[in-house]
Amino acid sequence: MGMRLLILGAGTPGLSATQYGSAYVVSLGPERFMFDCGPATTYKLLRMGIAPAEIGYLFFTHHHYDHNADYPGFLLSRWDTGYGEVERLQIFGPQYTEQLTARLIDPDTGAFAPDIRARMNHPVSVRGFQARGGILPRNPPDVAVKDVGPGVVCRGADWEVVCAATQHVQPWLESLAYRLNGSDGSIVFTGDAGPGRSLIELAKGAGTLVAMCHMSQSHVRAEERDANLGTISAGRVAQEAEVKRLVLVHHTRAIGVETLGEPAPGQSERVIAEVASQFSGEIVLGKELLHVPL
Repeated sequence: MGMRLLILGAGTPGLSATQYGSAYVVSLGPERFMFDCGPATTYKLLRMGIAPAEIGYLFFTHHHYDHNADYPGFLLSRWDTGYGEVERLQIFGPQYTEQLTARLIDPDTGAFAPDIRARMNHPVSVRGFQARGGILPRNPPDVAVKDVGPGVVCRGADWEVVCAATQHVQPWLESLAYRLNGSDGSIVFTGDAGPGRSLIELAKGAGTLVAMCHMSQSHVRAEERDANLGTISAGRVAQEAEVKRLVLVHHTRAIGVETLGEPAPGQSERVIAEVASQFSGEIVLGKELLHVPL
């Protein structure tokens, strides 16, 4: 079975009725990998028929809130509804991922510790847990979380995930790009990044590059050029990396893809034309809840 990409969130922190935040799911055989967990990710998973417990691996590119705001909801939903035999969630991300996780779900000191303790102990919650097939005693959330840096992140029988450091808002936050290599191909997620050499090397020869395309290059201010990909720089990165397909995500209203929730006439075509002036492969303008066969 080949790879499939599901775009859950293709937007930015800018409020929009049609796209908001970043989150992507790759299906590879029986495995499901999620990259970032922006606002309303859990709701969008359910809309697409995916239960939180089906996600076995979660990778954070960085910890801006439009990439992690639904992390507590996803963790708690996966735990609370994932009674029975549920695979332990494997979580990877840049520095602060371990600390953030503990601050959320540590059963003694985490922000959601009172909720967790109540669901583990109150008779009504316990009966509901048992009615759903749960077996007592009920344990608190248990995940495997690891701060990672450039190199191999994890491996399976016929796949591996590697990452590279990227430039975005250092030194305040670290940022990573990820590459998932499988027997049927490879896919790279830039996260929020500028057009650095490490990103190009990570993406070299990949089948699909899911790239930030923050805005039309004509709107990119000089101070943003090293921190964010736009239409021209995203196209150049894809062309230099010799990828086959470029999926554009993380667009703002400044890119003209939408105006107050409605497509701006002709703007999508102009955006694709700008990217195509630099990249000769297939271009996909990513949208919320879009499936992309790879």
